[in-house]
Amino acid sequence: MTRKELLLLATLAAVQFTHIMDFMIMMPLSPHLIRHFHVTPQEFGMLVSSYSLAAGISGFAASFFVDRFDRKSALFWMYAGFAFGTLMCAIAPDYWMLLLARTLAGVFGGVMGGLIFAIVGDAISGEKRGRAMGVVMMSFSFASVVGVPSGLKLANLFGWHAPFFLLAITGVGLLVLIERAIPSMGAHVSAGAPDPFATLRGITGDSNQIRALTLTLFLMVGHFAIIPYIPVYLTGNVGLSEDDLVWMYLVGGLSTIVTSYVVGHMVDRFGRFRVFAGFMVFASAPVYLITNLPAVGLAWTLVATTLFFVASNGRIIPAMTMVTSAVPMRQRGGFMSVNASVQSIGSGLAALIGGLIIRAHNGGIERYEWVGYFAIAMSLVGILLASRLQTAEERAGESVGVKPTPVRA
Repeated sequence: MTRKELLLLATLAAVQFTHIMDFMIMMPLSPHLIRHFHVTPQEFGMLVSSYSLAAGISGFAASFFVDRFDRKSALFWMYAGFAFGTLMCAIAPDYWMLLLARTLAGVFGGVMGGLIFAIVGDAISGEKRGRAMGVVMMSFSFASVVGVPSGLKLANLFGWHAPFFLLAITGVGLLVLIERAIPSMGAHVSAGAPDPFATLRGITGDSNQIRALTLTLFLMVGHFAIIPYIPVYLTGNVGLSEDDLVWMYLVGGLSTIVTSYVVGHMVDRFGRFRVFAGFMVFASAPVYLITNLPAVGLAWTLVATTLFFVASNGRIIPAMTMVTSAVPMRQRGGFMSVNASVQSIGSGLAALIGGLIIRAHNGGIERYEWVGYFAIAMSLVGILLASRLQTAEERAGESVGVKPTPVRA
């Protein structure tokens, strides 16, 4: 990759880092928030879901107009709104104000997430897109290694408000970086942006795009039915302390930093579907382990959680590569906004589903293993959907009578 491409990807990864940390920090803060606000696990699930569902609605709304604007300008203003919403979380005095602030942050975060992947799809050629996705997706790893442990430490020292103050301050600096490091990206507008309803007509009239969105939905539902309740389960059932959670995110995040770029290379070399299917099958084992884990101590818990981190990250990279490639550049911004909406709605619904299945019990939760079985079932359906997905180029070749090469090849 060129130096400009790497700078672009580093900037997008930094933006994604704060976006992901803002979402991820809520999960390990669950013991703090449940104790501080005297709420149930289900009410905590609403804090997670409020962000996701608001992001889903705003992402869907953005699909009507996002392709009419320069990608850089759109990202700048969405990130500014996101930083403001995060600041409101930091100063929220009670549960209901925090719920409102999480909703506000989600409104802007839902549009921003789709823009990041649209920029990658527009700026990076297809043969390098797997590696590019690997770079951007490293933000998940750094959020785990640096963001969540530091956020938890700040919360332990200064209270749960502190991580959100840190994110808001960081956001101001990243606005400057967006302005300086990301070039104007308006080629899709110059080519003639579609009318507000073109994206939806394109999706509903294209079974390939519908499959891509359905794949995203199943991934998110299976993934986030488990994640919000891991800290509660590990502290209440397995017997870990809140300080031990730092090690889970540190070790798991370091592992995915190493594997993210490797997985990106694997995608480009062996094919998106092969890598995706392999990691989806592999992920079933750590999902089962985590949701059935007895009181085994920190060391064995870290083995299970690290495998979960690696497997989860490994399936997301090829999945996003396939989804991003499923639509032409001219429609990519709108489509990825809808995709981000599906991601957010899926994760929000998953948190609610998980909350409905589990029950509070003696300081921990029970029936968590049911959530694990549900997540495994979602993964298996995802493999079937991905096997039938094609790139936009393959679809274009098919429309003119050129025999397409399946995306799994």
